[in-house]
Amino acid sequence: MDRRTFAKLLSSALIARSSGLRALMNGNRIVVVGAGIVGSSIAYHLTKMGAEVTVIERDRPAAHASGKSFAWINASYPKKPYSYHHLSRLSLLAYHRLETEIGIDVHWGGSLEWFTSPENQKMLTQEIKIQQDYGVPIEMISDEKAKELEPNVKFDKNAKIAFSQIDGAVDAIKLVDRFLSKTVSLGGDVFHPVTYEGLKTTGQKIVAIKTSVGEIEADQVVFACGVDTDDLLEIDVLKMSRPGIILRTQPIKKVIDIQNNKTGKLFAFCCECNALP
Repeated sequence: MDRRTFAKLLSSALIARSSGLRALMNGNRIVVVGAGIVGSSIAYHLTKMGAEVTVIERDRPAAHASGKSFAWINASYPKKPYSYHHLSRLSLLAYHRLETEIGIDVHWGGSLEWFTSPENQKMLTQEIKIQQDYGVPIEMISDEKAKELEPNVKFDKNAKIAFSQIDGAVDAIKLVDRFLSKTVSLGGDVFHPVTYEGLKTTGQKIVAIKTSVGEIEADQVVFACGVDTDDLLEIDVLKMSRPGIILRTQPIKKVIDIQNNKTGKLFAFCCECNALP
């Protein structure tokens, strides 16, 4: 990324963070419902800006989507329109800032992505061209080059693999814990397990939220509870989630995401196959 592009993205990030969060500061008492990455990040940044923040979580922090995700930090996977891609690039800059600001451990070094079917592989190649036009440092590399980066992955011979140099990964549970501990250190409160039960209003004004442990005074409420948001607010705005399978195993010896002298730590995956030995 050249200096001009970096400066443009950084200024956009600062403007977005300032204008978006300051809009909430009209009401100083803010309750955040949900303690995943999104909710904990919002809580930390609002508290840092001087708001009186309370976080409630029905189970435990990072108990749901955040604690079960790949925690892949990227702006490389085909994101359209450009505004969506731009938002992802801003998030990368935010993670670089947070490394020093709150002391989190982000593993930078890139990602590898490929398909086994010719149709999907062709689609990936076309999408990567779009990313390159956006200015993303991403390229299609050979199976031999990919093998140098990840010796323990079995790549298809003559495969073309997308290598994004700027991607990273983070321990999502540790990140959420860090956000919340910083929130508390700045004067915020975090309560769990506490269930949201409704809003208490006077006219059109929110005065409190009702919870399983009583009322909590609030001027504004931020709902960061993922797929449960529609049910809690009795609305229908979220896209239906697609079913997936999560497998839990005993810890095994690490065979990918290895340290090497050229690129640091890599996140590698095949979108259609089990590529591990």
